[in-house]
Amino acid sequence: MKQHTVLIIDDDTASRVMLRKIIRDHTSFSVMEAADGRAALEKVFSADLIILDVFMPIMNGIEFYREIRQMEMTKQIPVIFL
Repeated sequence: MKQHTVLIIDDDTASRVMLRKIIRDHTSFSVMEAADGRAALEKVFSADLIILDVFMPIMNGIEFYREIRQMEMTKQIPVIFL
């Protein structure tokens, strides 16, 4: 059985740490992290769920969301906006 993966994308380190702890303590999901949308584009293909901050430098959450919705391999990944 495949282990599911959550990709947390947030420029705030404390938020990423808190979300990672909650996910690891209460689910069997593995966790990947990125501090901005541009860095997350390299990791998104392994994600089963994305937790996405809207306000980030380099590539914000809305830009990232639009980008992944245009790609066939990523357009169906569920996204939770923060």
